[in-house]
Formats: sequence, structure tokens, C-alpha cells
Amino acid sequence: MHILHLAGAYGGSEVYKSLYSAIDRIGIRQTVFVPLNAANHHHIGNNPVDFKTQGSKIIYSTILSQHHRALYGLKIKKILSEVKKCVNLEEIDLIHCANLCADGGVAYEIKKQFNIPYISAVRNTDLFAYYKYFFWRRKYFNRVLDNASRCIFLSPKHREFMHTRYHKQDSGNSIVIPNGIDNYYFENSPATQKSLTDKIRLIFAASYSKGKSLREIIEAIAIVRERTKLDLVLDAVGDGLPFRKTSPKYAKEIYELGKKYNWLTLSKYIPKIELAERYRNSDIFIMPSKPETFGLVYVEALTQGLPIIYGNGQGFDGYFDEGVVGYHAEAFDISDIANAIESVIANYTKLTYNISQLNLQASFNWDKIASEYLNIYNNTIRDKQSNENITKTHL
Repeated sequence: MHILHLAGAYGGSEVYKSLYSAIDRIGIRQTVFVPLNAANHHHIGNNPVDFKTQGSKIIYSTILSQHHRALYGLKIKKILSEVKKCVNLEEIDLIHCANLCADGGVAYEIKKQFNIPYISAVRNTDLFAYYKYFFWRRKYFNRVLDNASRCIFLSPKHREFMHTRYHKQDSGNSIVIPNGIDNYYFENSPATQKSLTDKIRLIFAASYSKGKSLREIIEAIAIVRERTKLDLVLDAVGDGLPFRKTSPKYAKEIYELGKKYNWLTLSKYIPKIELAERYRNSDIFIMPSKPETFGLVYVEALTQGLPIIYGNGQGFDGYFDEGVVGYHAEAFDISDIANAIESVIANYTKLTYNISQLNLQASFNWDKIASEYLNIYNNTIRDKQSNENITKTHL
């Protein structure tokens, strides 16, 4: 079996490396084609995969220019032409796309020409950028979705959003598969249930960017401190997170708040071992972000026993019923975030007990997730072969 991954965003996140590494451990040959836009050439060589399966490789392409961001049709044609030059498509059994509208658009055109089936993830870039702003292309995007053998949503809420807002006739090919997290977090989970003390320690772990609602989180904590007289403190970890877009102006605003509030600690990006320790020394994880495709940090925090506050209708919302492991809050809404903090505090014992009973590794382990993808690959290739045999029979 030979899988072609189309992954324009590869190098900007460790998620792709983790997934492709887990698939490699199964012994599947993979070619990863990475068409970088003009702003992402620095991604070349980031998060490399040490492939063990013979013939697997990563191909970077820098053929896209800045104007391709706006000229969608030209972008698809350009990438398609480059794929045909760089990849022997006769060797490919299936295409796995990292997102629907860009990578999936190329796979759709390849399928029309070469009859190679494809599956595609659907990410927040698809829902909140392509579908939202390229509205005149929505019929084409829906054809890409309909012709995929499987569309994988990383969030139940995003699947619901797609089929209520943009693609109301569910093709029956959409499923939800989460991302996984590093095994280190499973292997170092605390054995005892957490409990609150006089000092309530909240932790935030993400880049200092507007979409993560850090400014609103800080102001919400200030409100809760004032009206409850509880001693809440916040450790905001993640400034300088590699390969994440940040605004110097926004970061400056955050550091100004750091001068204003002595209960606020601002920390640079730290590696996972130190971050896991910070989680264990905290009581509540908070990051009601928007948009959010999934949010690995929510699962990481849960493995360390922390109740979580997550974005309403975003990545992690829907994996657990409201009030089981935490509460959602509307991103950028200070009042709603403050209410969610108070709800977690009021129900802390119940939440931490629920978390202590979870088997998170059963759902968020990369090797298990890779096995799910293997089943999809096998079924998709088998279906194609069956259809070809039926066609031959009728000739």
C-alpha cells in the first residue's frame, strides 16, 4: 500500500509528524507532498519524520506565490501540475488530504484524471476561511466533499456546523476521528484525584494570539477574583511558540496586563516534560479559543487531572457532555468566561472525579488512531477494486 499525503500545512504543527509516524509504524509506505505558500518556506525541514518503511519520503514544493492565496483555481492547477511532475501517481493507492478545500481540491482533480480515491480531513481553515470567504466556490467545495471516500472531522461540533451551515445533505461519508497526544502524558498521569486549596491555580498553554482569548481570560479572572474574593492566579504559558502566527501588538497588550496584575505569570514556550509538570501543579486549564480545529492541550491537561474550559462550538466541544470534564465558554466573551470559571470551581470535586475515571488513552492514542486510518485505507481501496471488477464484468 502506498499513500500520498497532500499537506500544505505540514511543518507548522507536530500533529502531522505524529500521525505520519504512527502510520509508518504500521509499515505503510507514504509520500508526503507539501506545497508551501510564499509565507511558509521556513517550514522546510521542520518536524521531520524518521521513516522506517522503505520508499517513504517528504517532498517540499515552493511553486506557490503570494497571489495564489487569493486565486484559488490557479492555486489548485499549479499544485496539481507539480504533483504530476514530482509523484508517480501510478504507484499511489489512495490520497490522504490534510484539509478539504486546498489539499482536497487537488485530490479531487487527480481522482477525475487517474481514478485514485481520496479521503480528507476537514479543519477550521476549511470552515472559517475557505467556506466563509470564498463563498462563490462553495458548490465546488461541496463536490470535493461529496467525492471523498471519507471526510474526517476532528470535532463533533465542526461536523455539525458543516452539515447545518454549508452542506445540509450529509453524503454519509463523514466521520469524527480526534488527534492524539504524546504518550508521555499518558505515562505520567497522576494517580490521585485533584482537589482545590486556598490558592486556585489556572493555566493557559498556547501562543499569545488573539484567537486564544488570553486577554479576555485575564480580565475574566480579575472579575471572578473581585466578586468571589477567591485567590485565583494564572500561569499563561506559550509566548514564542514555534511556527505559530503571533501579533507583536497583541503580545505587548498581554505584557501590559502582566504589569497590572501581580497574580498573572507570563511564560515562554516550554517543552512537554516541563509543561506536564506545570499542568500537575495547576488546578484548572483554560483556553476558550476560536477558531480551533481540535486542541491537543485540552487532552494533555485532562491526562494530568485538570478540569478544562474550552471554546463553545469549537474543536474539543462535543467530545464530552457539558459539565463532565469542564465547561465551554464563548470565545472573547469576558462575562461568559468568568461564569465558566465559577462553574468549574463550584463543581470541582465532581469534575475531577469524572476525569479520574476516564480512559483517555483509548481515544487519543496515536497508534490507535493510525489503526483507524488503516481500516479506512483498506476499505476504500477494497471498494475501488470491487467497483472496477463490477465494471469489467459488465463490459
